[in-house]
Amino acid sequence: MNSVGIMIKEIRTKKKLTQSDLADGIVNRSYISQIEKGQVQPSIKLLKKFSERLKCDINEFLEDHETSALVLDVKKALFSLEYAVINGDFSNVNEQMIEIEKFQENLHNNEKALFFFCKGKIQEKLYKNTKDAILLYEKSCELYTGPRKEERLRSTNHLVNLYIEHNEIHKAFEYLDESYNESIYHKLSGTEKIALLINVGSAHARLGEYYSAIRFLKQAIDSSKRTSIFYQTGRAYMVLGLCQRRILNYEEARKSYEHAVFFFKESEDLLNLAGTYTNLGILNRYDKQIERSIEYLQKAHHLYIHLNDDIGYLNTLYEMSVSYSDNEQYVKVKEYFTLFMKKSKECNHSPQMVKMHILMADVCISDGNTEEAINLLHHTLEITEKVEFQKELYERMSKIYLHQGEKTKALSYWEKYLSI
Repeated sequence: MNSVGIMIKEIRTKKKLTQSDLADGIVNRSYISQIEKGQVQPSIKLLKKFSERLKCDINEFLEDHETSALVLDVKKALFSLEYAVINGDFSNVNEQMIEIEKFQENLHNNEKALFFFCKGKIQEKLYKNTKDAILLYEKSCELYTGPRKEERLRSTNHLVNLYIEHNEIHKAFEYLDESYNESIYHKLSGTEKIALLINVGSAHARLGEYYSAIRFLKQAIDSSKRTSIFYQTGRAYMVLGLCQRRILNYEEARKSYEHAVFFFKESEDLLNLAGTYTNLGILNRYDKQIERSIEYLQKAHHLYIHLNDDIGYLNTLYEMSVSYSDNEQYVKVKEYFTLFMKKSKECNHSPQMVKMHILMADVCISDGNTEEAINLLHHTLEITEKVEFQKELYERMSKIYLHQGEKTKALSYWEKYLSI
């Protein structure tokens, strides 16, 4: 008779329950008999149900020593949890986590590292809690030891991706530099090496180091082609297109964005597809192809509506307004400005608010409505604390007043512009 079976029988008899009472609705009576005789080892899930029936803590079944079979069961539960989070199945993950947490002390460091990775993934993907996800991924990276290079790299890639998303680039490089050197020394390959190259490229792009970024992104894409893995290839092409656009290589940027569209459609990644359509719209505007610009931006806009993404919705309204303004379709700009302001009030947030006000002020000036333009710019000064926007607004106000012949006011705003 094993320790678990002994304890179950002891607690059951203390509670004055028969084997049938304990088994009712959980298992059959003979299975309880086999457990108490040590002929079978119950799973954690069963132990939890028995503890609820007996109104006791599950740890009471285990005394001070755990059986190897139960430890094995915990590890199986951990690997089952890993499979679920990697494949995006979050339906029962909380129940699985609770079961594993009760026996966390029986896990070795690498298994604990895997558990923290799974918890991080749940916080990131299920609860959209990137702050806690970062802390859990950091803990996972700390705990991995020995030969588990691929697993540690996976945790690092998830952590770095969130650092980049939060624009904490220097923190990202603390992990990236070490991981990149390790990947070369240990000759790592496969999906995590590809993800690492994309993360390195993305981090360089955030710092404005576009040529370095292009080199790493092309390495990732070449590796995907060689191995036929095509892991995160859409993301690699999207960031590559952005870098090529920044260095004014519009033709290559267009090709990269079109490749990104293909991969995002294949993977049904609608959010990144919408982002790529937005980038194609901006690119075509830079290239003076206004109709194509609006076409792509409208595609992105409809996707953001489908996804209930308010920020994407507002951003595409602004970008379409810019394209319509470049095409001197000012009626459309005014229409979109009204939609923009209505939606901004609903969601109480828009990173493009100031830019939209400035654009609308320019339209008012083009229509000869200088007074309305001045009112808009005054209002914009009240709602922005960003120095770069304040500087631009002071300069515009100075030019408008100078054009109107109000030199004192023009000088006043010019002095404010110079003082920043």
